[in-house]
Amino acid sequence: MDIQDGVAVVGEHTRTQTSLTTQLRKASRHLRGGHFNDLHGQGIFPQSAHKFGLVRNADKAVCQVSDDFFSGERCATAFDHEATLINFIGAIDIHRQTVHGKGVQDRDAMGLQQMRTLIRARHSPPQPTARASQCQNELIDRGARAHPHYRIFWHVRNSRLSYGGFQFILGHGSVPKLCDNANIMSWLPYPLAREILFEMDAERVHDLTMGLLARFQNTPMQCAWSAQRVEDPVRVAGLNFPNRVGLAAGLDKNGRCIDGLGAMGFGFIEVGTVTPKAQPGNPKPRIFRLPARRALINRLGFNNEGLEAFLLNVKRAHSFRASGGVVGLNIGKNATTAIERAADDYVLGLEAVYPHADYVTVNISSPNTQNLRALQSDDALDGLLSVLRERHQALASQHGRLVPLFLKIAPDLDEAQVELIAQALLKHGMDGVIATNTTVSRDAVQGLPHADEAGGLSGGPVLEKSNQVIRALRASLGPHFPIIGVGGVISAQDAVSKLHCGADLVQIYTGLIYRGPRLVSEAAQALAAASRQH
Repeated sequence: MDIQDGVAVVGEHTRTQTSLTTQLRKASRHLRGGHFNDLHGQGIFPQSAHKFGLVRNADKAVCQVSDDFFSGERCATAFDHEATLINFIGAIDIHRQTVHGKGVQDRDAMGLQQMRTLIRARHSPPQPTARASQCQNELIDRGARAHPHYRIFWHVRNSRLSYGGFQFILGHGSVPKLCDNANIMSWLPYPLAREILFEMDAERVHDLTMGLLARFQNTPMQCAWSAQRVEDPVRVAGLNFPNRVGLAAGLDKNGRCIDGLGAMGFGFIEVGTVTPKAQPGNPKPRIFRLPARRALINRLGFNNEGLEAFLLNVKRAHSFRASGGVVGLNIGKNATTAIERAADDYVLGLEAVYPHADYVTVNISSPNTQNLRALQSDDALDGLLSVLRERHQALASQHGRLVPLFLKIAPDLDEAQVELIAQALLKHGMDGVIATNTTVSRDAVQGLPHADEAGGLSGGPVLEKSNQVIRALRASLGPHFPIIGVGGVISAQDAVSKLHCGADLVQIYTGLIYRGPRLVSEAAQALAAASRQH
C-alpha cells in the first residue's frame, strides 16, 4: 500500500495466559520506567501527534503483573515486530514508500472475541467469529468513506494489518483536522463499544473510562470523543452558559475529568459529590444496569477522595473554563457525621469549594447516605439553609464575588413537600434548585434483573417523576427562579420535555452511558430550537 504520511497504530495482540505471564515478567522492567504508572497520576503526553503511549489491557487475566491500564511509553518498532502485549508503531515517516506489513498475522476475527472472552470468563479459550471481523471492518470502512482525511483506514484495512479487536489508527499530522470535526465519532460508533463494555462489571467500566478521560484530556487523543459545542448562550442565576446541556454530578466524583468531559460539547459540568473527608462509600457491588429500561441502580454512597484531592483536580482543569464552560461543585456530608451535625459538613464544604466554583450545589437528596433525605423535611431544611445562607453571604463579601448556591432535591416528593421546599428556597434567598436526584421507587422496573437491588434508580424510568417535580417547582417559584432539570434524559426529546415543564437548564448522566457523547450535541441542538419557539 502507498502511504504518504506517517501512521501510529495501537493494537491489542492477544496471547495465551501462560505466554502472557512469561512475556510480561520479561517486560515489566521496561514498563515500570514509563510515565503512566496508574490511572490517577498526571502523566506527560508526547508533544508530537504521531507519538503515542503504550496501551495495555487492564483485565487481570491479561495483565497479571500489574492492574494498570496505561503503564508507559514504547519506542517505535517495525510493522512486522512481535510485541510482548501491545504492538506499537510510531514516529514513522514513510514519504511515499511501499509498506507490505510482512509477517503480520490476520487476527481480525480472533482479536475482539479473545478480548471479550477474557473479560467475561478470564480463562476461557477464544472462539473466533466472523461477526467480530465484520464489525471491525465495517467500522473502518465507514470512517474511510466519511472523510478524506480517513483514507489511511481503508488502506490499512485492505492490507489486513490487524492486531486484535481494539485498534486505533491515525495519520500523522491529521489530528488537528480530526479534532475540528464535530462528527469524529461517526467512525467509532458508541453502540459497538457499549456492547463490549456492558459485558464488564459496571463500576470497573466506570473507573476505566474515567481513567482514560483523565489521562488523555487536553491531548491529541481527546479528538476521539470531542465534539463541536452547540452555541446556545443563556444567562441563568447570573452565569453565562454556552448552551443548556450539562453533566450531572456523580459521574466525576473527584473532579478529575472536567476538561475531558467538557470536550464532548457540554455547556456546563457539575462534579462531586465531595465530602470533607475521604470515604470509600458502600460495599461493592454497588452499580447495576437495567438495559431493558435504559436505567441504572447505584448505591455508591458518596465515595470520594475528600476535599483536598478534589480541589487539586478542579484547579488543574483549564481548557473547559477557558472556552467559556461553567463548572459546578457539588458538596455533601460524610456518612460518619451524625445527621444532627450535617450542617457542619456542608459549611466546611462550602468554605473550601467557594473560591473555585462557578456555582455550588448542596446535595441533600441522595438515597445512599443514611437519613440524608431527612434534611428535606420542613424544620431540618429551614435550619440547614439558614446556616448555609449566612455563611454564603460572608464568603461573598470575603472573596468579592457571589457564587450561586443551588439545592438538589429528590424526585420522591409529593406536591405538599415540593411546596414546602419551594417556600424554603425563597425564604432563604437560594439562587436555584436542581430537580432531581435518583428515585427509590421500583414501580417502573418490577420484574427486571437487579430491580430489587437497594439504591437510587436513574435513567428512563425517572423522567416523568422528575418532570412532575419540575412542574410543581415552577408553579410555586414563579417564572424567573432558576431550575436545572435532571433525571431520565435519554434522548433530545426528553431534554426538551424538561424545558416545557419549566427547567432553564438540563443535565444528563445515565443517558450518556446508554447513548454516548452524541447525546450531548443532540440535546443541545433540540433545546436551542425549542427555546427559540418557547
